[in-house]
Amino acid sequence: MNESPLTKFVICRFIVPASGSYVTLSTLVSGFETVWEDPIIERRDRKRTITVMADPKILGDETAMAIFGRTKADIEAINYHQVIR
Repeated sequence: MNESPLTKFVICRFIVPASGSYVTLSTLVSGFETVWEDPIIERRDRKRTITVMADPKILGDETAMAIFGRTKADIEAINYHQVIR
């Protein structure tokens, strides 16, 4: 079946602040396309840098430092020379 990606999001509804009413995603857009972009290698002090972002659990018990401490060893174990070529 050649189904549009938009049909999966028809049930998504967004509030219009001016009127206080809801509209579906299909009312706002007729379609969308996923495209690849050329990667940009960011550097700090001439060293390649990877920036990681995440959505925190607002009601969670962990702090940023606790998560960093739990994941630091795994991140440092990555062989970047083998990954980036």
